Amino acid sequence: MAERKHGLDLLMYFEHSEPVPFPMSATLRYNQLAPIYDWGIAQDYFYREARHLAIDGLHLTPGTRVMVLFCGTGLDFAPIKERIGETGVIYAVDGSAGMLKRARKRGGELAFSDDQIQFVQANFSNPMDVQKLCSLIHSIRPDGLLISMGLNCMSQWQGFLVKLFQALKPGTRVSMFDLYAEQLNFRAWLLNCVGAGDCRRKTWQAFAKGSDDVSLKMLPADSLLGVSLFSTSGTIPADVSK
Repeated sequence: MAERKHGLDLLMYFEHSEPVPFPMSATLRYNQLAPIYDWGIAQDYFYREARHLAIDGLHLTPGTRVMVLFCGTGLDFAPIKERIGETGVIYAVDGSAGMLKRARKRGGELAFSDDQIQFVQANFSNPMDVQKLCSLIHSIRPDGLLISMGLNCMSQWQGFLVKLFQALKPGTRVSMFDLYAEQLNFRAWLLNCVGAGDCRRKTWQAFAKGSDDVSLKMLPADSLLGVSLFSTSGTIPADVSK
């Protein structure tokens, strides 16, 4: 119980600490996109299969504590709640205040209790916020970590991923899903512009280097989006520096 309280104290520290300017253009972009984001992705029609594959890869059970990075408007919450039941906890983290506002609204619509879902605004490109995030991970010791897209929007995503994996306890299940385009066709370029990212990054390769028991599922390119989606899952080993 003491460990849980300490985790909540850290969450309060995140939410009430002095705001730090976000260097990522993606932050402003997603604040602007937040009111129409769900509509823009057709209520998750484009990403639903990859999202559910990644959540399945966490092997969630009732009572599981799971952290969701780049939680956005909270589209991961419903399928996660189905798996963790009334005793599990979600720690939802995002860099965009606009996205978190929508996520809180969705959490209320899904009838989460205050103890079952906690929200954190953290700038993933700011070293101090990353350090606080890692301290939070050490405190709550989540059973699962979901990276819900987002790495494509970070310039220093490799170092960020290494620090995350080092903060997680051995045996933690980790999953990620995202867009991928082998070539920068017009639709991939347009998605990059809208999402302030680069979907040509093979982020799953760095993910695989830091985890064991890795599975990767590449989905066929969507005929409308013109890009593929992938889902990958694994387990944090005893030595993440291998």
